[in-house]
Amino acid sequence: MGLDIYWQAGQKKQYLGSLAIDTPLEDLLYAYGQTTGIPVDPYGKARLYLTQWQKLIEMAQQRGYPTNALQEIQAGVSSPETEGFLILLGD
Repeated sequence: MGLDIYWQAGQKKQYLGSLAIDTPLEDLLYAYGQTTGIPVDPYGKARLYLTQWQKLIEMAQQRGYPTNALQEIQAGVSSPETEGFLILLGD
């Protein structure tokens, strides 16, 4: 099972990658939702702005969660200066 991540700006949607859904990721997303008030269900659909994704990366670093994949996804955004958001689609 994976958490697929896309960047959407206007009508354009770009696939950025997928994260394996495991207990550490579930725990991170749950903690993120508790801290920010923005629920992120790894088995559903969520939207995050790049600033919110950056907050997720910072939280992951604080919790000892590996951030390489999270940072690669962020780096894959083709035009971060445009208004858009990340779409997270779980299995």
